[in-house]
Amino acid sequence: MPTNEELRAIRTYADGIGPNTRLVVPALPDGSLLPPNDLVERAHALGLLVHVWTLRSEPVFLSRSYNGDIGAEFRQFRDLGVDGIFTDFPDAGVRALKERPSFTR
Repeated sequence: MPTNEELRAIRTYADGIGPNTRLVVPALPDGSLLPPNDLVERAHALGLLVHVWTLRSEPVFLSRSYNGDIGAEFRQFRDLGVDGIFTDFPDAGVRALKERPSFTR
């Protein structure tokens, strides 16, 4: 997890950060999700964009906390305010993000 000091240093040479999804929504060793942290909020406060990676729908990658719904993961990251999402399943992302508009941005 980058500190605010590290984020400020990144801002000197980059427009954004690209954290793995688990740096934003941590998980236990069994894959169960913990509450999201404040990385997106802190990065945005410093003027950095946030693009998370990589959302995948296979059970080995999709946390069981989403109950097999890849759309739930896309919607969670949208609602957390990320600026972009890398995925190997853009069709699933488009379907999920069309289901309801974002209320956070």
